[in-house]
Amino acid sequence: AKDSGLAAKLRSVFSQRPIWSKNAVCERLRFKYSANAVSKHLPSVAYRFNKGPWRMMWIRYGYDPRKDANSAQYQIILYRPP
Repeated sequence: AKDSGLAAKLRSVFSQRPIWSKNAVCERLRFKYSANAVSKHLPSVAYRFNKGPWRMMWIRYGYDPRKDANSAQYQIILYRPP
């Protein structure tokens, strides 16, 4: 199947940096895979926080952004107008 190599490609993407948004992963893969296929395979290589500054971001297994000051660059800033 077309996405048989997707898990390997995702591991390669997450070896480049530990934290990605799903959209950035799709773009890095040059949209060769559908967003649904990427969504289906992301949990095999990464996890997400439900709350906090890295919510909505995918984090490589084995990496804890709370323990690495460099991970601050990947934090999400949410602005809600009053």
